[in-house]
Amino acid sequence: LSGVLLLAHSITISGYLHHEAAHGNLCFTYKTQAWIGRVLDWINGACYWTFDELKQQHILHHLKPVTLVGWDPLSFYLGLPMPLRFLIATGEFFYIPVMF
Repeated sequence: LSGVLLLAHSITISGYLHHEAAHGNLCFTYKTQAWIGRVLDWINGACYWTFDELKQQHILHHLKPVTLVGWDPLSFYLGLPMPLRFLIATGEFFYIPVMF
């Protein structure tokens, strides 16, 4: 069980790091960022596309985001009981995507 949890957490962290590499926030040079991005692609299962293709798709996602109209996640979060809000905030702090 601990191996499964460690693997799931590692894949999640690689996704976060890939996201930062796609935004250009991970390294000072593009060459290093692209190399790290390609390695992370293999970890998180995105190895069927090039890093540049994934980066372009991600930037397009920010230009034309898909949003849920009528649902405000912050208002929903603030309306939850304090213990549940604490649990969600703790998970997000440790890069476990719980809600946001």
